[in-house]
Amino acid sequence: MQLGTALRPAAQSLISGLLAISVAWSSPETGSCAQQDKVVRVLSANSIKLENLGVVNLAGSYTPSRLPNCFTYTPQAHLRQLLPPKTLVQVETQPGRPKGTEAFITRERDGLFVNEQLVRGGWAKASVRGAEYTERLLEGQKQAQREKLGLWVDCSVQQEVADDDQFEPLAGSSFEYNKVTAVRSEPSLEPPKNPGDTKNCADFADWEESNRFFVKYYPFYGDVAKLDRDNDGIPCPGLPHTSNPERWMPKQQGLPPRVSQNAF
Repeated sequence: MQLGTALRPAAQSLISGLLAISVAWSSPETGSCAQQDKVVRVLSANSIKLENLGVVNLAGSYTPSRLPNCFTYTPQAHLRQLLPPKTLVQVETQPGRPKGTEAFITRERDGLFVNEQLVRGGWAKASVRGAEYTERLLEGQKQAQREKLGLWVDCSVQQEVADDDQFEPLAGSSFEYNKVTAVRSEPSLEPPKNPGDTKNCADFADWEESNRFFVKYYPFYGDVAKLDRDNDGIPCPGLPHTSNPERWMPKQQGLPPRVSQNAF
């Protein structure tokens, strides 16, 4: 009787431990446990800052710094669309090489395996260092190569695509086809404070946001943030359009008019 009483707390402790383990999310492929975390922000095409774990690099996939000349989108902006701030994720970590932490990221709301999505869409290459998912990621890369997506695009046969046709603008809006109005009005003579070279294209979520910054400061200070490298009037051409029809704007060449320095 006394022995049974003595064993009871130990049994309860064991049951509690088993229940705790069962609550942890487990990868269906590797069986390894993942932990919930929240996205603070995307730092680059290969790294994310999480609320609990801090900065992690994507495991099993990587985006090279050198992209094809005809690659028209920014991988970092795409990753930001997949993982906006406060997105809940499940994270499987492994030691980074040579240092840091590498992670497999799964978006919690729909089970999207982010590392694989980047590879299948041609936004990143598969890395054999992500051993747990190597076969799955390499198969995704083969698919992207077959379809010539993203990093695997064939620039020699690439035809010019009107990416402004991402969606049809709302009927009756300023940007309805064949009725496009001027999107750059005459600048105000009241100059804003010069922001200096404090921004780069990776700081904007979409092209419309970068264009608003560009047209606000260009008339007074020129391209202070160097967003328009070829000086054609289209800042950050690699950024994708917004998915909000109310904010959508066509990418029109032509620099905004400058305000004379004598005016302010």
